[in-house]
Amino acid sequence: VEDGEKRGLLEYLHQEIGCGYLSDLRYRPWSQECHRVIARIKPGAYTLVDWSEAYCYLLGHRESFADVQQARERILQDMAAG
Repeated sequence: VEDGEKRGLLEYLHQEIGCGYLSDLRYRPWSQECHRVIARIKPGAYTLVDWSEAYCYLLGHRESFADVQQARERILQDMAAG
């Protein structure tokens, strides 16, 4: 994949999970599958902007993160907490 063609994290999740709409990622059972897919993604595979946008979209509020590792871990933690 060329750099200009790289999909964002949300687009990757949508395609990988195969749900009908991007907004489905927020709801069970898709959110459980989304958590499993995110757990397999290396933090450095996406930018801090991608991780931050995914956090905001999936969890409904904005957060600031120091780095991609922190952002990924918070997504996983907060999704697991429900």
